[in-house]
Amino acid sequence: MQESARTLTMTKDHLESLVYRLDEMNFRNVWSLNLKASSDIEMISIQDNDQERWASEIQEVLKSDLCAKRDGSIVFWSDFVKLIINPPNFFFEDVSSGHFEFQSLKQVFKKQLTIGVVLLRLGYYAVGIFRGDRLVVSKSGSRYVHGRHKKGGSSQARFQRIRNKQIFEIYKKTCDITRKQFGPYEKVIDQIFLGGESHVLRSFIDTCPYLSNHRDILSDKILEIRRPGHKVLEGILRKVWMSRVVLYRWPQELTVQQVVNRSAVP
Repeated sequence: MQESARTLTMTKDHLESLVYRLDEMNFRNVWSLNLKASSDIEMISIQDNDQERWASEIQEVLKSDLCAKRDGSIVFWSDFVKLIINPPNFFFEDVSSGHFEFQSLKQVFKKQLTIGVVLLRLGYYAVGIFRGDRLVVSKSGSRYVHGRHKKGGSSQARFQRIRNKQIFEIYKKTCDITRKQFGPYEKVIDQIFLGGESHVLRSFIDTCPYLSNHRDILSDKILEIRRPGHKVLEGILRKVWMSRVVLYRWPQELTVQQVVNRSAVP
């Protein structure tokens, strides 16, 4: 099954088109699951022999799927159609693990989501709030941080102390800006996304009380960026919404081609 799988990467518009198309095709006897963690499949109530067989197939697929473990999965499974979507976290907010209706997915696209974004690499930062597709507040800038010192001895130790201080200063500045920018919206923020290098962001969270106190809405998805700035921030929603779709079985080859042509990102 996995050898013939076709993997697509979809933007918000493309994913919305796919969801609506799936609903319009009105497949019969399709098992629709919303799994925030791959292990959730083990807790789903099995209703019949078909679901018992499908659950084994889904478990086989998910057990080695790192994206499913990290991002959660929306699963459509039957004998005729088998596909898994790894969407942004806010698709799991109002849907408990188990069967759900397409309407719950459609509602996500209709919401005016409030999304906070913090982009950080050593030396550069950009912070913003989106309401729907509009960037309503933003702040970006830079703060010098020395590169790594390659020599040894007391010189390296002194250099490292200076560098650590510079790193702490950009963390503190970015944290202060995040608190000020997010403050007026924090009661309505649906999700916060971070972008940059994973090890830098982990250290940043540990030194930023504001983000530490909002871990419940902090996405595990790290947005890949080269250098934070206002222009990058303006286009970051594309990465926020970027979703992975894996087609394991589709009823008609023509339909698969239509999905590829109309929904896939090159």
